[in-house]
Amino acid sequence: MHDVHDHTGPEPYGAGGQGARTADARAVGQGELDERVALLEFTDRRALDDAALALAAQGIAWSVVTLPRPATGRHRFVLTVPVAQADAAKVELSGYVHELKQRRGVEPLPDPVDMGSAGAFGYVALMALVFLCERQGLFGLDWRGAGVNSAAAVLDGEVWRTVTSLFLHADGAHLVSNLFFGTLFGVLLAHAVGSGVAWLAILLAGGLGNLANDLLQESTHRSIGASTAVFAAVGLLVGVESIRRRSFSVGPARRYGPILLGAVLLAWFGGGNVQEGGGRGPVDVGAHVLGFVAGLALSGPLALVAARAELRSLRVQVVAAGVALVVAAAAWTAAFATWG
Repeated sequence: MHDVHDHTGPEPYGAGGQGARTADARAVGQGELDERVALLEFTDRRALDDAALALAAQGIAWSVVTLPRPATGRHRFVLTVPVAQADAAKVELSGYVHELKQRRGVEPLPDPVDMGSAGAFGYVALMALVFLCERQGLFGLDWRGAGVNSAAAVLDGEVWRTVTSLFLHADGAHLVSNLFFGTLFGVLLAHAVGSGVAWLAILLAGGLGNLANDLLQESTHRSIGASTAVFAAVGLLVGVESIRRRSFSVGPARRYGPILLGAVLLAWFGGGNVQEGGGRGPVDVGAHVLGFVAGLALSGPLALVAARAELRSLRVQVVAAGVALVVAAAAWTAAFATWG
């Protein structure tokens, strides 16, 4: 059940010499709710009160529908008005929203789509599982040989290696590092677009980063590790936030600040890759840079998910997570089918 409360709005100024007055809140029946139009959705009650006050000052009746958010324990507040007053309310609130943007520069961050725990658990579990399988040679398979990102093999058509190599690590320290940073940026991205969509985008951007790197490297180039996907997550995250800021009245520094921050992170942490063969070999900066660039490239379509509630639904998240698992499974199936 949704909690719905209605306010009739104030009486016009000058009525009997009295100021604005509002009726007490009361429940709105379903029949009345069907005759109302949803205007804005809020997670900040103070912002809701400001918008309602702007409507009340114009004598526009308004009501609030409270929607629960089980994933976060917080609530959303939907501001509605009667159909007959919808046009006037939209005009009034358009001015209010513009004033709010001018005053705040950037809107408060939206309520997280989910807390990202499910996706983070899946990421850690899959990476740890493949690490153990590779170390133990499970099922008598050469996981490293079949899955390493080899530029020569990829250019020869074995493009699945751009994905399988993301799951391979040289040692425990390499794995733990990528688990920590991958989980951190994956959870932050899941807040904006949901866990399923976030990890599908990270997987695809990581694979694209590896592919681009293979096209630029010598044919002898070989690499393993999730770091390309980690920096792809950084690119996705800062790209989505930068696009979100374009709709607000902010200067270039604040608009593109997230991308600059991502570039700083890339420069600071992007110099410690592990090459295939174990040990701390030459730094594969290209994989990190191109992973970041691939993330930026995919942040455009991903920003549409962040902006549209229907694309952040549970159904979409489940489907996206399923597609990510299918892509990973298909890549490993192809790797083993063609190896040896």
